[in-house]
Amino acid sequence: MQRWIVMGVVGLGLLLAVGFFGYREYLRGQPASIWVPLPVNPELSLEKRTAAAEELKKALLDKKLLLQVAKDVDLAKKWGMASNEAAAEQIAQRLFVRPGEADTPNGRVAAIHIGVTGKGRERDVLAEVTTRLMKDVFRMLGIEEQKKPGGLEPPPI
Repeated sequence: MQRWIVMGVVGLGLLLAVGFFGYREYLRGQPASIWVPLPVNPELSLEKRTAAAEELKKALLDKKLLLQVAKDVDLAKKWGMASNEAAAEQIAQRLFVRPGEADTPNGRVAAIHIGVTGKGRERDVLAEVTTRLMKDVFRMLGIEEQKKPGGLEPPPI
């Protein structure tokens, strides 16, 4: 009798493990989006934020810029594509810029979301692409890049 109980517990454990890994693989195949919220003036109307988002998207869809992003992130290799040009076209198809809101320490504020879509298993690559795109967005807007990860520099001696 004890053998059957032990075999039942082992079988149930294996069934749960297979179910867990199967569900995880299912989730990795689901659509995913990675974006960075860019806070904007909360007094701007939705129409103006939408217009600003469209202008920003138009600027980000520049072929030279997307080709440089694909080269910097090495997308052709990571996505198994023939060339960086094909990877740049794929970024152009996946790129989105839309108005929305962002949570900040001061509460919810108006923002423009800049990011790319893909599958859950591509989450790390999507994050790299979005981070690289934000460097170009900051350059376009005239915002200085942070020197240190925390944005804090040591005081001069």
